[in-house]
Amino acid sequence: PEPQHVEELIKFGRELEKLPDWGLLAHCEAGISRSTAAAITMLTSAGYKPQIAFGLVRRIRPDMLPNRRILRMADECLKTGGVLEHMAEVHREKAFR
Repeated sequence: PEPQHVEELIKFGRELEKLPDWGLLAHCEAGISRSTAAAITMLTSAGYKPQIAFGLVRRIRPDMLPNRRILRMADECLKTGGVLEHMAEVHREKAFR
């Protein structure tokens, strides 16, 4: 993923925020890394607090290992102070224990 891809995810998430009712389906080959990071990014840009976005995705996909590169770029674009990447690291540490 490149910065422009993350910017597109954020733009899409901001469009979702304008809708009265919506759902979200994101997938990739394995469904644990890129798609979960993309979903977290879109939910956060749609107005969900990062912790809520992360929790929603984790509830649906508990074995997720969100792509750290995507989340790092999302943190920069969304100015979340690194919280998305940090949450992914904490989740990853717990997953591998």
